[in-house]
This record gives sequence, structure tokens and C-alpha cells, in this order.
Amino acid sequence: MTRSRAAPHPLLLATLALASCGGTRNDITLRPVPAACSLAGPVDHLVVSALGDLAPGPGLSATVAADGTIALGPLPQAVRVLTVEGFAADGTRVGIGQTAPFLLGQIANGPMAVAYGAPDSPCASVGPLHAPRWGHLATPLQSGLLLITGGRDAGGPVTTLELYDPAFALFVRAGDLDPAMAIGHTATPLADSTLLIAGGAGEDGPASNRSAWFVHTGAAAGPTGLLGEARAFHSAVILPGAEILLSGGCSEVRGDDCAPGTLLATSELYDPSSRTYRPGPPLLRGRSHHQAILRSDGTVLIAGGRIEGGAATDGEIVDPVASHAIGAILPAAPMAALDAGGVVLAGGELVAASAVLLLPSPTEAPLPLGALGSPRARPTVTRFLDGDVLVVGGADQQGAASGAVDLIDAAGAVRALAPTLPRVGHTATLLPDGSVVIIGGRDASGAPRGDAQLFVHSLLGPHAAPPAQTFTDGEPGLLLPRRPDRMKRAGGMLSLTAPDPGDGRPPELALVRGMAPLTVEVSVRAGRGVEGVGAAVIVGWLGDASYLYVEFQPGIPVRVGRVVSNAVGASLVVRDSQCTGETLGEAQLPVDDLALLRVVSFGTELQAWTGSKMVLNCVPSGGVPRGLVGVGTLGGEVLFDDLTAVRR
Repeated sequence: MTRSRAAPHPLLLATLALASCGGTRNDITLRPVPAACSLAGPVDHLVVSALGDLAPGPGLSATVAADGTIALGPLPQAVRVLTVEGFAADGTRVGIGQTAPFLLGQIANGPMAVAYGAPDSPCASVGPLHAPRWGHLATPLQSGLLLITGGRDAGGPVTTLELYDPAFALFVRAGDLDPAMAIGHTATPLADSTLLIAGGAGEDGPASNRSAWFVHTGAAAGPTGLLGEARAFHSAVILPGAEILLSGGCSEVRGDDCAPGTLLATSELYDPSSRTYRPGPPLLRGRSHHQAILRSDGTVLIAGGRIEGGAATDGEIVDPVASHAIGAILPAAPMAALDAGGVVLAGGELVAASAVLLLPSPTEAPLPLGALGSPRARPTVTRFLDGDVLVVGGADQQGAASGAVDLIDAAGAVRALAPTLPRVGHTATLLPDGSVVIIGGRDASGAPRGDAQLFVHSLLGPHAAPPAQTFTDGEPGLLLPRRPDRMKRAGGMLSLTAPDPGDGRPPELALVRGMAPLTVEVSVRAGRGVEGVGAAVIVGWLGDASYLYVEFQPGIPVRVGRVVSNAVGASLVVRDSQCTGETLGEAQLPVDDLALLRVVSFGTELQAWTGSKMVLNCVPSGGVPRGLVGVGTLGGEVLFDDLTAVRR
């Protein structure tokens, strides 16, 4: 096989070539594409690694000179991701990137994208867009492409549909949208690989009651049905049963806002199987421009946006089954859901603000985390695969587009990064490869932007294998706490404290960022504070209402608890009667000292060890789901050190 010897380019494509030579051989070559990201320095050598549902081992990583050829193989079928790291001559890492997840047996001919650039420094430009715009949507499709719909330009509504292809860092025209739906619609991907476009409006006037779907041929076809109410600037979220909840909005549009007196406090449910709508639960108040986030207990958090006369300073939790809502005190600010179950809010809605807040749960008061580097209204807030959060652009205190960029790390610290191109009314969307693409918006003069940027941050993701975590004071670390104010580092150890024992589940916990293994071994040295109850090792975390954990509590048998959502808006702890082990002694989880705990998940079988002694070996009912892992306290203070999560 002939391999390209082209020098690495700041934005690379990895081509995975398959050839049968007495077995399957998988060779990887890299070739440049006509786009550029800035790097932190010249590249001396590259390291390419293959990750997946397997432990790291020989043949899964290769190091070559900057102008060399990279070959890995033969690769196991369990490989899911390729990572690329560029290093300077002194060993400094100056560039990173990775592919989107893939299956070796299902790779089509052609390139696999690697958005490769300096960490936390956006590319100068990718694209450009065919139609400059702001106020648009960017929706990921199952194919890995990104569909750009609607928005405005200097002349009014934009009807051009575009697809962003990460494999070539280019935008491709994909048909046109009904002009009466171009502003304020929602776009929701469906399980059949189509995408539902609902509602919206034209330049000014009544909202639309139409819906359409985008199909792979690149056309917006419709109507699929009529909404019960015409609405624009509403929200859409996919529910566990595959229905889509459309909430709020308004019945008439003026410019980029709703006409006075037209806000809606209604919702409706779209059934993809029948392509019909039916009335949904009423909202506590009418609002527009808000966000809706599905929680793991099946409820929907609706927050932010605008109400009559100003910004919404409250939120609500909607139960789609019981058809009711309860209030939640929240500022009007863009938000993003976090892995540990909370929501982070940053900036303001109509007025520039710098506050960064964490809402751990709807029953707890917002927790201040810090401040953005500069006040902004309507920045984008996007969660990376590793749990960190990117805040980009928005309007400054004078109402002009800002180029400010901030990073909120997993421990809640806020850090201002180097500014980038000014944008407001843009989108920032997480791509399958873990990068974020920032598209369009308005510039500082108010003109629509026709460019896009890529932001590469971290190689942590579902298939990563992070190193041991030793909790040195002051380091951000690899952990994502439920509440940063209850996780402390002292004396080289991690301390988690819970004021109340709760209902038996870990009331406070910290997750290992990013990694969601199928099989894993978690080891940690743990001990209790004076009033510590016990420790938990978490496996298969899917959300705060869906995970598995192993309890280590002196005087009680080691056992397995499973948190499940027994009804929309509720969850409970179910202990597996088949998973009860030996009673733990005081020395196996001591006070003011540490002892080794170890949990091994084989996907179906679960083992627990204290020191060199196995204290539990069982097959949990329902198995162990693929999810995040972590540690927690069952009450009081528990100390941890030398946490290691290893993919088996």
C-alpha cells in the first residue's frame, strides 16, 4: 500500500485504510486539508493512539517524526477512536485532536476528520458559510453532519439550509426552508435519521403552525402535520419515550423578539411515529427564547428567556406525564447540563452579566462559582465531553459583540482565555469528535458573520483511559464533583463531605471526567473523617436518577445499590438481593487513615475488594450499564487518595 508522506497540517484528516493480508490490517495515513488552526509551536513528532473498549496495549500507539508516516495495526475490532497529539522537540504538547467514534467493520471509504489544533485556542477559520447569518440553529445529525437552519442576515430572514461536514471542514448547501419558518423555529433530530423543524416566523407578523422534516436528500419537506398553536422562539426537547415536547414561545414576532401580549404558556407533544401533535402540560408562565433540558428523572427544566417586560428570573420543572409544573428560582442566563446532574448558568439574557452559577438540583439554591472575565449577555454555553464548559462571545455592556472566551472547569473554577473574533447571536455546538464549532453571529459592527471556528479542548472522552488521580492541592484534577463547595483537597487527599446521609444513595460524589467504560477497574485508598459514615464507588453513571454504586460501610455487609427513576420526577434506591457480600470491619475503612478499596466491573459481573480480600462477587440484576465512574460519601466526611480508573 502506498502511503502519503505529506507533512502534518494543523487541521488533519485521518484515512483508515483496510486491507486483507492473511487477516485484517488497519493502516492509518494522515493528509492535510485546506484549513488551518493555530498551534502552540512547531511540531517535532506526532503520537497517534487507538482507544476503545479495551485496555491500552502494544500496537495501539505509534510515534513518528512530524513528516513521517503513521501506521497502526492490526487493530482489534474494539477500537472506537483515534487520537492525535503533536509535540515540540522539548516534549511540550502543542496540538491535539481525535476522530469521532467509529466501528472498524462499518467504516466507509474516505476520510475521517481530526480537528487538530492547540488546546483551548480556536482555529482562525473553517468554512465559510454560504449565507452569513445570526440567530440561526446548528443541529447535529446522526450522520455526524451539522444542519444550519434559519436566522437573519442584513436583508432579513435566511432560508438557505447548509450542512457542515467535519470531514472536510466545509459547509454545503442543502436546500431551502419555508421563509415563514426561518426565524425562531426549533430543529430536533429524530430516530429515523430525519430532523423535525417546527414553528418559526418570517420577518414580522404571525408565527407559523407548520412543521417540516429534513431528510438525507437535503430537502426540507412538509408539512408533516400542523401544530396545535402557531409558535416561534419556543423550545423543543426529546423525551424518553421519543415524543418531542414543544414549550412556550409566542404567536407573533417583531424583529428578534415577540410582539407584546403574544407569549404562550402552553406546550404540545409531537409523536414521530404518527407525525401528529397533541396538547402538552401547561407552563407556569408564558416565556420565549428560553432553554429546555431533559433531566435523568424524565422531567424537563425550562429556564431563562424572556417574559412580558423583561428577562425571566425564574424557571420551572415540567412533568410531561402528570401534566404539571413546579417553580424554580433561577437567573435569566444561558445554561448547559452537567454530567453530575446539575446545570451551569453563565452571563445574562437581556443585560450583560458576569455571574457563573451552578444549580446542583431543582431543590437546592444556585451555588456561585465565580465570574466571567467580562460581563456579557447571551453568550453560548457548551459542555465538552470531559465535563468542562466553554462560554463564547455575547453582547458586552455597550451592546456590541464580544470576543471574550471563558472556560469553566470540572471543579467550578472560571478561567478567561485569549479573546477570539467578536460574535453575538452565534451558535457553539459540540461535535462527535469532542471539538466545538462556533458558527456565524453578528460582529462588533452588527454585520452578520459568514465564518466559523473550531475549538479543540481535550482528549478526554467516553473511550479515554485517564491516569491515576493523586489530588495534589491546587490542581484541577480529573474529577467532576456534584457540588464543588463540598469537595476539598487537603494534605494531598480529596475530601467529600455530605451534611445529611440522605436515603442511602451517596449524597455527595465526584465523577471521573469523560471516561464511560464498558468494563473497568476502579481502585482508591479511602478512609472516614470523625463523623464519616461510609464510602461509595460508582459505576455505570448515566445521570443522577440512573446509576449503580457499591457501598463500603463498617458493620454492614458490602452491597450494591441501584438508583432508578420509578416515576417521572422521582427516583429511589433499589438494593440488589443477589449482591450482598461480607460485613466490613472498622480497619477496612478506618477513621483518620486510608485503606485500599477496589471495584471491578466486567459488564455483567461485579467484584469488590478491600486490600487483597474479595468481599463481594455477584451478577447484578440488569447488569452494569456503560457510564461514568467515580467515588462518593454515604454521609459525613470521607477521604480519598490514589484514585485510578483503568479500562479492562
